[in-house]
Amino acid sequence: MWKTIFFIVAIILVIVALVFVVRQVSKSAQFENLGSLFKINFRSPSQYNNGKGSVSVSQTNQTPSSRSTTGTLSSPSSGQTPGVAIRNQSSITPPAGFTAADLSPSYGQVRIGSVSVSSGSYALKRVSLNASYTLKDPVDVTGWKLQSNKGAMPIPQAIDDFVPPGFGDKKNIVFPSGGRLDIYNSYSPVSANLRMNQCAGYLNNTYRFIPTLPCTSVSLYQRSDISTFPGDCQSFILSLGSCRIPTPQQLNAFTYEYECRAFLDRFNYAGCYTLERSSPDFFMNQWLIWSPGAWPFDPSHDRVLLLDAKGLLVDEYIY
Repeated sequence: MWKTIFFIVAIILVIVALVFVVRQVSKSAQFENLGSLFKINFRSPSQYNNGKGSVSVSQTNQTPSSRSTTGTLSSPSSGQTPGVAIRNQSSITPPAGFTAADLSPSYGQVRIGSVSVSSGSYALKRVSLNASYTLKDPVDVTGWKLQSNKGAMPIPQAIDDFVPPGFGDKKNIVFPSGGRLDIYNSYSPVSANLRMNQCAGYLNNTYRFIPTLPCTSVSLYQRSDISTFPGDCQSFILSLGSCRIPTPQQLNAFTYEYECRAFLDRFNYAGCYTLERSSPDFFMNQWLIWSPGAWPFDPSHDRVLLLDAKGLLVDEYIY
């Protein structure tokens, strides 16, 4: 029996001793629990300083590169002339004789569409400019010039809103996306350059434009508007094509049909302008310039440069 009691006491003493040892080890190593004895922290090589053992405890803040990728467009920075997105000049191969510093911010955004300068005495000459449909902001082209091997042709102002009976302020030509400018060597019968609108085609009945102004299919009435008129009046109105105005003789035929006669007064530029001026699509993105006299373009072959107001290259056209 004494052996059994001795064995039990010995076991108790061993357990007490083990508990005491564990507590002492935990205090000296500052472990929170026994599980932390088995935790091992692994560090990547980048946390060491050249293998010397010092650990990086913070990272330097990195700023993303502001440099445009090759071949992309970046927004104009502060101080740059607004109008178009600035093409990354380092991604462009300038034409022969030019460097990247010679290129306009509008380079590639406005182009010379065509140069038609045949040598015939009565041949109609024309130069066309076209704005890209990717143009983000309007660009002012008045003050630019077309430079050939023989001379230069400046781009002037034009009447933006041609108000009946023929008034309007001259303004700079400001291209939106898809804008177009045609320059002709003929005279303007209204002594001014014009921006086209939905009613411009009616002016062909009053003035001799060379070439004739574009005629749109704008409708000046609904079928219900004329349904109460006499049959002959309705037939005549329905026979009128786009941009046609009644002759004095045709108007006289309806002198005693008062409503019909009054309705026919809308079929001219002034009547169309009054009805359509408030339409959101009244103004067209097309301008016509008339520049009579000698042109500085060689009828055989030439290199034509489009230069902006600062003399920087916008486009090159060789024929």
